[in-house]
Amino acid sequence: MNKPDKQKTQLILNKQIFNVSYLGNIDLLNTTKISVTGTRKPTELALDILIKYLTKLVPKYTIVSGYANGSDEMAHYKALQYPSGKTIIILPTGINHFYVKSFYKQVWDWKKALVLSQFPDNSEWSSRNAFARNELIVLLSDNIISVHPGMKGGTFNATQLALKYKKKIWITDSNSDGLNFFCSKGAKKLLR
Repeated sequence: MNKPDKQKTQLILNKQIFNVSYLGNIDLLNTTKISVTGTRKPTELALDILIKYLTKLVPKYTIVSGYANGSDEMAHYKALQYPSGKTIIILPTGINHFYVKSFYKQVWDWKKALVLSQFPDNSEWSSRNAFARNELIVLLSDNIISVHPGMKGGTFNATQLALKYKKKIWITDSNSDGLNFFCSKGAKKLLR
């Protein structure tokens, strides 16, 4: 399927304005969404738990995540694999750097996908951008699944933002460093 034309829009989330470029189905912003954030190297147990819950959630929710390897990759894939599944990708780069990764080639469908970037169109990847896009990932949903969070890094940052914005947080019960920390702050465990 051909890549759609790049377009621009403005999102207002929690009284914040995000000027974004996008590709794909903009109507997915009007669906019920759940965000997934997680490590690039999840344990087998963490991935098993994530897949178990995604199987139940994908028919009801649009899956929002960051297009990184590991947890994000699995979240987008499971959404696209399901016949009525939908996904929103939040890029840590400018929109001009987006391409459909080979991992998704067999399940990719532009009607089921929306790609957003809040950065200038030609922006390169940077850790600063990766952390900044976490805010958009969190603000787009009322619920967030945090896959195997540690006590630092992007998953920790996104889960901290979810606390700040009073989102419901679900954490894979996979003995991560951040599990007890976030559960002590009100997060719930996703059990095996």
